[in-house]
Amino acid sequence: MSLDVIVSVAAPEIFRADLLHAPRLGCINIHSGRLPVYRGMMPTFWQMMRGEKEITVTVHEMAEVLDAGKIFGTVAVSVLPHDSLHRVITATKQAGARLLITVLEQFHAGEVVGVPVDMNAASYFSFPKREHVHEFRYRGHRLL
Repeated sequence: MSLDVIVSVAAPEIFRADLLHAPRLGCINIHSGRLPVYRGMMPTFWQMMRGEKEITVTVHEMAEVLDAGKIFGTVAVSVLPHDSLHRVITATKQAGARLLITVLEQFHAGEVVGVPVDMNAASYFSFPKREHVHEFRYRGHRLL
């Protein structure tokens, strides 16, 4: 059996090199953050907490360095004043699904273009701590 592409959506595992190189066209990921600035966990939370007016959803190539592969497409989702994390995550998942379909169609047509990530601007976020959630709420956002 030969694989063309593997798509990762909210996978809690880091793919090893043998899996990354198994599909003919590679592995791609939907990441709800602007790369390389919002690498890591809970990118929607961190973008909202840092006052971003839009959440960027990125479809990118998976690489051995986490969230560092070529970018195949992005889409922005607006953040409303006093928005909820739940609403924004739901909107980013819907927008990401549409973007993924576009990217897969580009792969199928042989027209996908990957833009390298400039890792000089990279940062990494982990799961928020209690004080981060307090700050999130202080900024006027809600979890639900």
